[in-house]
Amino acid sequence: MNWVKSLIIAFSMYSKIPMPHLNLEEKDMRYVMGFFPLVGLVLGACQFIWYKLSVFLGVPNVSRALIFLVLPVIVTGGIHVDGYMDTSDAIHSYGDREKKLSILKDSHIGAFAVIRLLVYSAVYFAALFWMAEQGMLQMVRTGDMNYKQALSNSMSMSAGVPVQSSDVLRQSKTSIIVFTSLVCRAAIEGGLSPEEAYSLGDSYIQAAEAAKSLDELAPLAMMMYDDFIRRVHKHRTNPNLSMQIQKCVDYIEMNLDKKIVAEDLAVLVGYTEYYLTHKFKEETGLSVTNYVKFAKVERAKVLLKSTPLSVREISEQLGFATRNYFSAVFQQVTGKTPMEFRET
Repeated sequence: MNWVKSLIIAFSMYSKIPMPHLNLEEKDMRYVMGFFPLVGLVLGACQFIWYKLSVFLGVPNVSRALIFLVLPVIVTGGIHVDGYMDTSDAIHSYGDREKKLSILKDSHIGAFAVIRLLVYSAVYFAALFWMAEQGMLQMVRTGDMNYKQALSNSMSMSAGVPVQSSDVLRQSKTSIIVFTSLVCRAAIEGGLSPEEAYSLGDSYIQAAEAAKSLDELAPLAMMMYDDFIRRVHKHRTNPNLSMQIQKCVDYIEMNLDKKIVAEDLAVLVGYTEYYLTHKFKEETGLSVTNYVKFAKVERAKVLLKSTPLSVREISEQLGFATRNYFSAVFQQVTGKTPMEFRET
């Protein structure tokens, strides 16, 4: 049973997990090193459990990162942090070998230990936020339509990538512009055509630059993020679209503010109107008219949920002749009026 005692010794040395008190002998140390990785595995399991719990509870990233930082200290009693700080002091001393060894034995904390611990904490936080950013971009690459649930479970949607500036409005604009560029690249990696991705990105960048207040700017990041994900999702769920029909779909998505008819699309791809309408329905499962209608309603849903625009303003933005006609189309597709949808 020496291995059991070795296991107890390993956890007693490198964790604060309660272990039974035994009369130990030197021979019981024989297998201790073999159980050190198991201590690390338990620590990793604790962090994994905290990650799952924090996602379930919707804990903000900052709080989540703080617990990730503190959890190893709680489980191990800080022995690794203590060793890291002592080693930092010893390495940065200018003394000889004996002096460095004496520093390692010294229980006092030096300036280098504090500096290195702060650097470690900063890098740890940066890594966690980078992982969060990569998770958001991965949802764009895959066209993950469950992104809203994922975001609500993990963090609120930020205005973009933090950029330091004394002008709050300018800082927010720059953050959204940087974030839009990252999302645009991720969408291209997800299969969206560079032409459509760059055109869409430019439209949101121009909208950000044109914003006169933070209230106008606030919903833009979510609108942009939602728009890119929906387009990538459509592209990935229709991988067999011919180049001509894909071009028509891209044109529709980029021109929802205009009146779009089959004749225009036929001219765009060099088909007769009759041939285009049949080929479009064959490949997409919808007529041109219905595809345009559903695309406009989907965009209207985003605008209703994420902007303060009135129903009339949204109807004008989506190229509907009147507010009443827009409301009728919206209700036909969703079963709710625009205002009922906004309030749900």
